[in-house]
Amino acid sequence: MGEGDKKRAKVEQPQEETEEKSKPNANEIGYWGEEDDAFLAAMIQQEEEREQKEREKAKGNGMGKEKEKGGEAKGEFVLEERKGDLFSAGDGYCLAHCVSEDLAMGKGVAKPFKEKFGGVNELRAQKPKTGGVCVLKRENRWIYYLITKVSLLS
Repeated sequence: MGEGDKKRAKVEQPQEETEEKSKPNANEIGYWGEEDDAFLAAMIQQEEEREQKEREKAKGNGMGKEKEKGGEAKGEFVLEERKGDLFSAGDGYCLAHCVSEDLAMGKGVAKPFKEKFGGVNELRAQKPKTGGVCVLKRENRWIYYLITKVSLLS
């Protein structure tokens, strides 16, 4: 080994140490080691167990999918699609339709909703915003106004 080789060896040795020191350790941000993997796996398992318990609890309190004799789910949300006059649905049915923030309701299905249920000032008091919903209660029926745009013209 010549004189130049010895110098090169000395220079290479500290570089190796520097690489060793640059590896992340547990005190550095972004470190991901075996302990972190085990912790993450335990958290995932805990979350899955919690979700399973919630599903079982919901099933036990009537929120599951078990059916009663009449075929309707006990305590479950039921969405029915029917053809016919929307306003001939019984009072036990909720109704929903789309409107604009300005609550103009001057055409389409919104116009008969306005004529039949009124309550425009009651709806305006709920300060409608696009993406939101306003609600009216008429006897045993809830009417939902889904706010889908800023104005009738947009």
